[in-house]
Amino acid sequence: WSMGNDAPMGDNGPDRYVTGMMFNWNVLYKHIVDQLAAGKLKMGQSWSWGLQKNCVGLSPWGINVPGNVVNKVETVKMNWINDKMDQFFPYSAGITKQDGTKVPAGVIKRPELESIQYFVKGVVNQFPTQ
Repeated sequence: WSMGNDAPMGDNGPDRYVTGMMFNWNVLYKHIVDQLAAGKLKMGQSWSWGLQKNCVGLSPWGINVPGNVVNKVETVKMNWINDKMDQFFPYSAGITKQDGTKVPAGVIKRPELESIQYFVKGVVNQFPTQ
């Protein structure tokens, strides 16, 4: 079994292909160019666009991937898109900050999680201040 990356690779091994991550950079690039052309582009913005803005997705499923697997993954994907952070979301049980402080699930919302502006337990370097 294999997975692709950035391109649908199912034709290269259709009997043993699962799916793969595909980035739709054109969605983000169009937004940036449109903002620039309108004189509204602000520097320093977060460009962490993902599933919610269709900037990343999955390639077509392989022909031999069981339907129940496809349904489960697609359900989890839609939950993430709709901010339903169930047990399959990496931080669904909360996090432990670098200093050992426990942060319960749901306290830190998705935009803050995606900012990557803090370290979690196990990361030993301090966050740069300059």
